[in-house]
Amino acid sequence: MKFLDYVNIRMGTDTTPLFSNGNTLPMTSLPFGMNNFLVETRGHNPLEIFNATDRVTTGIRLTHCSNRWLGDYGFLTFMPRSESSKAGICSPSSFVPEKTEMNPHEINVDFQIQRAKVSLTPAQRSAVVKVHYYDAHGGRSMLLKLFCGAEISVNDDGIVTGKVCNHFNEVPENFGIYFAISFDKKIDVENTAFYTHHGQRLDAVKEAFADNIFADIALCGAPDDFEMRIATSFISTEQARQNLKELDGKTYDDVKSAAIEKWEEILHRIEIEAEEEVKKTFYSCLYRMFLFPRNMCEYDKNDAQKHYSPADGKIYDGPLYSDNGFWDTYKTVYPLYSIIASDEYRDMCDGFLNFYKESGWLPRWMDPGAVDCMPGTSIDNLFADAVEKGVVTDKATIELMLESMLRHATTESPEPKYGREGIADYIKYHYVTRDHRESVNKTQDYAYGDFSIAKIAEHLGKDDLAKEFYGRSLYYRNIFNTEKTFMLSRDKDGNERDDWTQFDWGGDYTEGGPWQNSFAVFHDFAGLAEMMGGKDKMIEKMDKLFDTPPLFNGCGYGGLIHEMSEMASVDFGQCALSNQPSFHIPYIYSYMGAPEKTAYWVRKACKELFNSGYRGYPGDEDNGSTSGWYVFSALGFYPVCPSVAEYVVGSPTVSSAVIHTDSGKDFVIKAEGNSDENVYVSKMLLDGREYHKTFVSHGDIKAGGELVFKMTSEPVSSEYAENELPYSLSKNK
Repeated sequence: MKFLDYVNIRMGTDTTPLFSNGNTLPMTSLPFGMNNFLVETRGHNPLEIFNATDRVTTGIRLTHCSNRWLGDYGFLTFMPRSESSKAGICSPSSFVPEKTEMNPHEINVDFQIQRAKVSLTPAQRSAVVKVHYYDAHGGRSMLLKLFCGAEISVNDDGIVTGKVCNHFNEVPENFGIYFAISFDKKIDVENTAFYTHHGQRLDAVKEAFADNIFADIALCGAPDDFEMRIATSFISTEQARQNLKELDGKTYDDVKSAAIEKWEEILHRIEIEAEEEVKKTFYSCLYRMFLFPRNMCEYDKNDAQKHYSPADGKIYDGPLYSDNGFWDTYKTVYPLYSIIASDEYRDMCDGFLNFYKESGWLPRWMDPGAVDCMPGTSIDNLFADAVEKGVVTDKATIELMLESMLRHATTESPEPKYGREGIADYIKYHYVTRDHRESVNKTQDYAYGDFSIAKIAEHLGKDDLAKEFYGRSLYYRNIFNTEKTFMLSRDKDGNERDDWTQFDWGGDYTEGGPWQNSFAVFHDFAGLAEMMGGKDKMIEKMDKLFDTPPLFNGCGYGGLIHEMSEMASVDFGQCALSNQPSFHIPYIYSYMGAPEKTAYWVRKACKELFNSGYRGYPGDEDNGSTSGWYVFSALGFYPVCPSVAEYVVGSPTVSSAVIHTDSGKDFVIKAEGNSDENVYVSKMLLDGREYHKTFVSHGDIKAGGELVFKMTSEPVSSEYAENELPYSLSKNK
């Protein structure tokens, strides 16, 4: 079976800045590829490169845009030219999106003005491009659009080399992306020309240097087919030439076949049976979970791993990965890797630790270097996940993980892009004080990060350190108001706000308000329930959350942000499943012994909020995180607390699934009697024996076996012993 046929890379691409249906880009790339490629439709707008409804293209973009709110870097655009398109140097072309093929492994687009069909297929650091002029109309050339600090040379060996320095975030002074391009036709130097972006022709003949360059590379011969090969490097022009060699001896079809084979291998790691639309949504989401983080590693002529460090601009040995927002991805993406991609996950951890060695700090967000974005140091939870689930077992590596995590847990960084803002106050007052923006989320994120540190310290036998950080992980209690039953900010004297309301967004909270951001206690829901007044009170609070109208005010943001509109547009009350702070909220019921309520809301979300179309997501899809919510939820369980090796049970949308774990064992899921009406679980069987828990352990999954869900149309209540409920620090320590 070909699972690529189910993947729609345009899922979620019909988006506006004030309402997100995914905010995705249709990336053609190998998994974790160093470059991505897409049909550019809005080249004039740095934050909106593509929209599914557009019918005009400005070329194919080589892109490194991992999040449209952060912009692109290291990008260039190319498109064929012909006599019919030479009226303006940067003239766009019409195209028909319905007839344009955009797949993980290939792009096929018809540039109608040029009367040329362009096909592209990717390799790890390169791509092959075919141009077919279906209506000979004179001229044959490729236009390269290079922006910001551009350089280009047409070399005597027929290879075009150059560099661009475009970026949106802070990078070292020597940052740039180098490229090497070859053609299967001889370059017509006499008719090759360089222009400014205003269309003014430069005097250069074989090389040019300018802020922006439009290079019209002419080829000898009649206007028939030609092939272009392009490779890039973050290291040097010479390395770009070296990377071009990964295409040596390979035809276009060879490269395409290899891309298909790689994507099929990835997608086949989980084989599901379900309704066609569920399959399309599932595999479109699974594809997106394997785009990032970006593998920045390159191989020199001696086949040694090298990478350019966006921390200090130097070249180092070993792996490096970038373009990831850990606040988003630790919740879903990396837990899935722990099951089906542990080798890649282990290499990523080594790459992130290399960044620590080169900068002295772990990043909170990388694009390509550290970015001051989102609260907390969520990479803590990624590392704990990798250690707890046996992905990383080398003691020296785990020791370095602990060292790097303790750095930001104990030391205030002089640069806002690193560390935990307000960590000194957190240590002194046992919460982040209100004079630090988003203090409520920071307090909870730091507490959970401290729990992850404690887990790794305990793994290493550092019991005193583990005890200290387990204690710190309970600091979330210091901002909980037991009367209002919300997390509220405090000043240095412990005073709460006088003007607080339950619908305030921003300010003390991140991308939400009290309803969305008072439950980020992933490691201790039993403790939170105790402060609420017990499990029944916690269930009442969750019921009220879903029943409260989706009201909000943007006082902390000074107006409307798109997450507000997305929450208000669906029937989930104050649960904004369109965004990461609410991802786990439906699963809290299972911690309280009410998995039937989890089942109801999870199935409702999967059915109503996701589809495989252009408006396929309920909000931003950030580096695979929202896709991961759907993938896990469709399978019937979810990693609420990645630092603990277990998954909370929900309600599967698939009728069956085979997870080919990288332990070599298959974990089979069956949902007997599953349908749109039968959303509740009446009974579970694990390897033929009745299973009366509201979670599944990571060990059970990796060991292989069979989990059977008996589905029914009516909610089934049951009594659960404490050891049948998911982990909580307050009851497990």
